[in-house]
Amino acid sequence: MKEQKLQEIIKASPFGFAHHEIILDEQGAPIDYRFLEVNPAFEKLTGLSSKDIIGKTVREAIPGIEKAEFDWISFFGKVALEGVSETFEQYS
Repeated sequence: MKEQKLQEIIKASPFGFAHHEIILDEQGAPIDYRFLEVNPAFEKLTGLSSKDIIGKTVREAIPGIEKAEFDWISFFGKVALEGVSETFEQYS
């Protein structure tokens, strides 16, 4: 019941939410991440449709992202691997 309520809150939230799976290289460094779940606000803010990205890696969903000015893969990898809490604004 709690899980269902949490899912309803996330779905209705005005902030973008994305749940990812971090993909590591043999040395344990983040090299990609896979989209597991996103909410409607994430779709609206990014222009990415859940039906097009769920199950895909960010490199598949957004070719060339590893060349972007902001290093999304390292940023999310640090959060996932170190358990740190980060707040940021990034425009693209």
